[in-house]
Parts: sequence; structure tokens; C-alpha cells
Amino acid sequence: MRKSILLYSLLCFAVGSVAAGPALFAAPLGARGSAFKVAQAGGILKVFANVKGAKVFLDDVEIGATPTIRLLPPGTYKVRLELPGYEAYEKEITILPNKAVTINPELVKVVGSIEIAANVEGAEVYLQGRFVGTTPNAVVEDLPQGTYQIQVKKVGYATYSGPITIKPNVRLKLKVELTPNAGLVNVTSVPEGANVFLDGEFVGKTPLKLESVSAGRHALRIELNGYATFYRGFQVAIGDKLDIVGKLVTEGGALKVKTREDGADVYLDGSYLGKTPLVTGKTITPGEYSLRISREHYADHIQPAVIERNRTTKVSAELISLDLAMQTGPTGGRQASSSVTEKWWFWTTVGGVVAAAAGGTTYIVLSQGTSGPTGDIAVTLP
Repeated sequence: MRKSILLYSLLCFAVGSVAAGPALFAAPLGARGSAFKVAQAGGILKVFANVKGAKVFLDDVEIGATPTIRLLPPGTYKVRLELPGYEAYEKEITILPNKAVTINPELVKVVGSIEIAANVEGAEVYLQGRFVGTTPNAVVEDLPQGTYQIQVKKVGYATYSGPITIKPNVRLKLKVELTPNAGLVNVTSVPEGANVFLDGEFVGKTPLKLESVSAGRHALRIELNGYATFYRGFQVAIGDKLDIVGKLVTEGGALKVKTREDGADVYLDGSYLGKTPLVTGKTITPGEYSLRISREHYADHIQPAVIERNRTTKVSAELISLDLAMQTGPTGGRQASSSVTEKWWFWTTVGGVVAAAAGGTTYIVLSQGTSGPTGDIAVTLP
């Protein structure tokens, strides 16, 4: 027993000497005796907890984190432990000379949880920028009390973003309504495994689900080795769901296009084929298409084109010069009898220009709701 007391006294002396060391050796020689007595007369505070890293405050002054040991002068102190996600712990203690006081509280979790659902499955959920799961039931547990930023996103839909406040011991349920910001287009082919190009860009192989097709007109092309190319132009609106099936055939047709001025761009159902004079191989799937021939400073030439199996469809287009028309008018300087033809800017800039393959007659398609006559106006070129 006497040996145990002696060892304990030596321990207190050693700890006190280390704690008071700087003051002891920095003090004048006459003051070292009193500093040594204070160190000897101090007590020990030991602070533990069921979790590491809790901040320890002594009379509202942070002195470390659990676990920690401190040598203190005798007296009464207020000890407080804090850790995010846990209830704060507070206790008043009394330090006695050459005595040890141990605090080892069980900190209680203060957390909540959140469950996120959405009107579409497979939407990704992010909390404070960190991916936490996908809908329909993304769940995040053990969230400390506080406000968080949440995002729910899926291709083809506008991203939801907003704050969410977590409360202690409460599971919040959040239902998010995602709104489409694009159209959905399902592309299949017979046979499958064909390459799909949207507006000239490769996007995958059939069967293919395009979930974020922007609103507007688009050009689709389906290609498979040994088969004729399938072309399809389509219009999509926000929220639309379209199904496009490309029935591929081994024997296609060809297209031959020429213009008076070479170098015009040729488009088949919106897909670019090349410049005039243009001759394709028999690589186009038979069917009815929209053919557009475009050249800078000329009105677009638009006409239907029927592609037949093992045959060549020939198109000869007379493009109208917009620069020349602005100077001379549609009759080459002659007096026009129609009030509509007196306004060249009106009927050359409204609607599409459709030219017959022969006969040199161009049809200007007018839009409805304008002044003057409606329908097609035939203009004989000089």
C-alpha cells in the first residue's frame, strides 16, 4: 500500500513538473520554488468519450479533443464536450491537490435521415455535391442536424436543386417532380446492331434510346454494312416520345443531283450528302424523301425525291440568286402584273422554294396569314 501511494505521488510530481516546466525554468531563481509548489499541488483531469475527436472546453476555452489529459490547479471547473451530430455534454468538476478526475461520457447522436423519390426512376441524387443514390428511393442515414443542398438530375430532364433542413431523429421524405427539357426518341432497326447518326454525329447502335433530344428538327441516319442507308428527318417537342424503326434492305437506290452553279449543298431528309454535282451509289433505302439544295446567296431549293430500288433518281435544279433578284425583281426587270410579285422580299423569304426537275418553272410556297393571294405562284425563269 505504501509503495502504491509512493508511485502515485511520483506520477503526479512528474506530470506536474512537465506541465509547469516552462514556467519553472523560465522564472527567476527566487520564484521557482513557488512555481514548483503549485505544480506539486495540482490535480489531473482525464477526458474520454465513446467517440474520438470531440472538442473539450474548460470554462468555455478549448483545450483539446478526446481523449485528453490535463494538469490543473485546484478549483471548480465547467467541462463541455462538443461533436457535430451529437448532443453536447457538460459537467462541473472539482480538482483537488494530487487527485485525478476522470470524465468518460456516452455522447448521444443527434442525427436525422432523408428519403428522396422522383416521378422518374434512375435519377441521380447528390447531397452537398456527393452522389448518394438513385431514385425511386435514395436514402441517406445519420445526417447531422443542419441545412444541406440537394440535387436530383437525369438526362432529358431539368435538374432539381434546392435546400433541405435535417432535423434530429426525424426522417424527411422528399418527392421531386422532374420536368422534361428534351424529347425521348427510341431508335430500332431490322436487323439490329446498326450505327445511328443524329444530326451527323454518331450516337450509338440500335436498339438505342435517345433521352435528351432537344426540341426542333433533326436528321437521323442508320447504317449497317451490307445494307442501304436509312434516312429520316423528324420534329420533336419537349416531352415528346417518338419511335423510329429503320427497316434496312440490301438493295437500295441512287441519287444524282446537279445545279447550274456547282458547289451547292445537298441534304436528304436533313442529312448532308455532299455538294453538287452529286452522284451517290445505290446505297439509299427506297422510299419518299425531302430533298433540299442550299447555296449561299441563293434561295433554298426543296422538293420531294422518290428513291427506287436499283434505280437512279435524277434531279436538276435551277437555283434562284437572291442578289440578282433584289436588283432586278422576279421578271428580270420587266413590269410584274401581280401585286405580290412587286414585293420580291416577301415571297422569296417566306416558306420553301420548290422547283420542278424540268421545264424551268419554280414554285414559291407562301405562308398563310399574309397579305396577297395564298397558295403556289408559278414564276417562269428567263
